[in-house]
Amino acid sequence: MDVRENIKYEIEEIGEERYRVEVKLFNEVTLGVLYFENPKPKWVNKPIGSTAMRCVDAKVEGLYVYGGEDLTPKEVVATCQKLLQEYLQERGVKNKMDKRTD
Repeated sequence: MDVRENIKYEIEEIGEERYRVEVKLFNEVTLGVLYFENPKPKWVNKPIGSTAMRCVDAKVEGLYVYGGEDLTPKEVVATCQKLLQEYLQERGVKNKMDKRTD
């Protein structure tokens, strides 16, 4: 059984341009909680070149217990970023970083 088929992602806005994504297995067991926000202009010294939402904090202990060997934290972060972009586009929320020219 591929665990990916039973994972659900719940997105919640927790502040201005800040989002929390809870990753659940079978809608019962929490595999992890990830926090995202837009890269800020002052982050220019960090290796962030994209305008996409970035994971700024995560707790994924459940992923190691219930996620199986094939599901990696990197894959979960990438899936969350994709779903968050879709979520924001559906609601017509523009990424303020899209107009950044540095």
